[in-house]
Amino acid sequence: MPPQSLQNQLYLQAMRPSGQDAAQPEMVEAMRAAEQDPVLGDWLAKEQAFDRSFAAHLATVQPPAHLQATILAGVRASRQAKGRRTKVWRVLAAAAAVALLAGIGYRELSPRPLIEPPLAQFRHEMIQTLESVHALDHKSARADEVKQWLAEHQGIADAGIPVGLSERETIGCKLFEWHGAQVTLICFRPCPSGDPQSASAHLFVVDEKDAPELLNAFRAQAPAFAESNAWTSAVWQREGKIHLLISRSAMPHLQGLFAGG
Repeated sequence: MPPQSLQNQLYLQAMRPSGQDAAQPEMVEAMRAAEQDPVLGDWLAKEQAFDRSFAAHLATVQPPAHLQATILAGVRASRQAKGRRTKVWRVLAAAAAVALLAGIGYRELSPRPLIEPPLAQFRHEMIQTLESVHALDHKSARADEVKQWLAEHQGIADAGIPVGLSERETIGCKLFEWHGAQVTLICFRPCPSGDPQSASAHLFVVDEKDAPELLNAFRAQAPAFAESNAWTSAVWQREGKIHLLISRSAMPHLQGLFAGG
């Protein structure tokens, strides 16, 4: 995660749910960033919901009657006689039990943090890109024409295309920036045989010089497969580049694209 994004998240995490801090310059800037960043905005909504739930949960915790008076009395007694310290510790234990109940509620209600491993964040945001992209930079059914266009526009033309995609027609390609790194996207048409398990496939490639944290997070050359809602994906490393293939194909079909490769 870029330093500025992390800083904005920390500011928002410290903001009180009742809005007392909303006018502070740091909070205003962080809120503006959350409005522009869908991932940060989604996390903030969950964080604020958690804060409200936790506050309501904490309000239901009732300390023992006269707890404050008992603690103070125990402290005074401890000063008068060392032999009576056991009583003080029992009272303090009761206070700790109240805090423990609140802590249990916190762990049960706490949302998953936004700060995810770089590779999981990359996959999540590339799926979001596919769901929101409206146009490719270049359209062609021929893979060689797509490669030529990428080479002429500083894209990654030598992407490691799985063997099962090498004979498919392409849809086109797109270049875009992801947190300061240039991403090459190549889209392929479904399998021409009409296999119902087949769907269009989308290959994202990032060079290590642009995103070294991704390369450090994953160096396996054999593809690692995952499923997220209706999407299946595979990620692998080759020659200093991270490749991420995303599709709505069934997982067995996606895995079959790498057979013999």
